Amino acid sequence: MRQGPQKILTGSALDSRVAQFGMRSFVRSVQRGSFTMGAGAASGTVTITTVDTSNAVLTAMNNTPYQAAATATAATIFWRTTLTNSTTITFNSALAGDARIIYWELIEYWPGVIKSKQVGTVTVSGVTNASTTVTVVNMNKSILLLTGNTCVYNAAAYGDPREAPGNCFLDTSTSVKVQRGSNDAAYAGTWGFQLVEFY
Repeated sequence: MRQGPQKILTGSALDSRVAQFGMRSFVRSVQRGSFTMGAGAASGTVTITTVDTSNAVLTAMNNTPYQAAATATAATIFWRTTLTNSTTITFNSALAGDARIIYWELIEYWPGVIKSKQVGTVTVSGVTNASTTVTVVNMNKSILLLTGNTCVYNAAAYGDPREAPGNCFLDTSTSVKVQRGSNDAAYAGTWGFQLVEFY
């Protein structure tokens, strides 16, 4: 039996509860924005409000390159995004190019929502696919989020469209895999991911 008086929630306290369950929202905070990687730059950072990195999930949207077709290459267009620490998001390309705008979103959950979060990369070179081993997760309670990829190819405008892109997915409970359309080593790429397992 519940003991003691019950307090009626109002205002922001009421808003912080999940209506269906009368429980606090799973989400503690959401931050989002865009980052402009200037011409001649291959990396950069943005400062965010402090988060608990073990409970924060970064979603990398797409980017808007301003390069002309004659100069754009896979090495300058593709990028990778990382939650470096509790106050910093880092953006990287394989090679400096013209200005690019990259959009991002960071969701921080309350403790007790995320069971584990693994951050890693998969590098593919000279093969059509490659994998990396992760700590075992429950595949029915886990999601894999791609945080971008970098590609070293810089020999021609854009290059072969089969090479630089690839599918990054949770292949087994202990393996994250990248599959791409061809195996040219000149297009060696590194895919970044976050593997989030919920309770």
